[in-house]
Amino acid sequence: MTVQEILDEWNSEAPLSKETLQQAVALQEEITPHLIAILERVAADPEHYAYDTGYEGHLCALFLLAQFRESSACAAVAAFSRIEPDLLEEFLGDLVTQDLGRMLAAVCGGDTTPIRALIEDTKANEYARDAGIEALKIMVLEELLPRDEVMAYFKELFVSRLEREKGSMIRAGLVCEAVDLYPAEVMEEIREAYREELLDDCFISLQEVEKILDDGVELCRQRANRFHKGLVFDAAAEAPEWQRTTDDWGDEDWEDGPPVTVLDEMRGYEMGLHRDDTPYRREEIKVGPNDPCPCGSGKKHKKCCGRMDGNPTAF
Repeated sequence: MTVQEILDEWNSEAPLSKETLQQAVALQEEITPHLIAILERVAADPEHYAYDTGYEGHLCALFLLAQFRESSACAAVAAFSRIEPDLLEEFLGDLVTQDLGRMLAAVCGGDTTPIRALIEDTKANEYARDAGIEALKIMVLEELLPRDEVMAYFKELFVSRLEREKGSMIRAGLVCEAVDLYPAEVMEEIREAYREELLDDCFISLQEVEKILDDGVELCRQRANRFHKGLVFDAAAEAPEWQRTTDDWGDEDWEDGPPVTVLDEMRGYEMGLHRDDTPYRREEIKVGPNDPCPCGSGKKHKKCCGRMDGNPTAF
């Protein structure tokens, strides 16, 4: 296939093809500018692409650029992540929490300026902002950034760079990411945040943070590595997940135990900090935005009843 043939296929409403993605990888140097341009076009006119077309070329662009570790795409990926919050969720669904951080980390190339701008943008989607914080943590775990540099920036976020709002989700996300890197340097700021109720403690409790601190650096590192999904490395292999951005659970589906934090669950992590003998079970099956609509129209849920609901419906 030529680059133009690949782009034409993505412009159609045909299902995404693994074979086409593999062809795109073979044409990496030639197709990369087109992938960046896709993200720039979607970010410039997000409503058109979200509601008026079945276009999903942005997913191909995001995963391929992450696979390529294309540092010249960092600004475009970060700018795409800063589009109007509801529209970003329309484009990415649960990928905002499960994979956007990995993508940002993969394309960063060491210049964290675009990611920091996303984190500090109070108008951006709060889960995308959290993905930016997660990206910095991932780069530490991947040894792409020094831990001391990231922890120093986390301290700045706690002290002055984040809005001081009661029950903040973004501040809760910051606590979770600091915990994964061992939170010793920012424990004073974390305790202050809990005292002043500056974060939503449903994501992680102060008791959990204190226990991780008490457990020590090595146990913290083991937990972080157990949860760490790594960088995006094979767009074609991960393609099936693009069409299923929320998990479907049947009556027979069980887990060993609930994740330790809400953010862990949102990111698809199946293992918690503590295990017990009590089985954890989801009671309902969820329909993802890219799943076939249950009404039988043949359209994707987000293009049919999901647009009327505003949220995926549980059945």
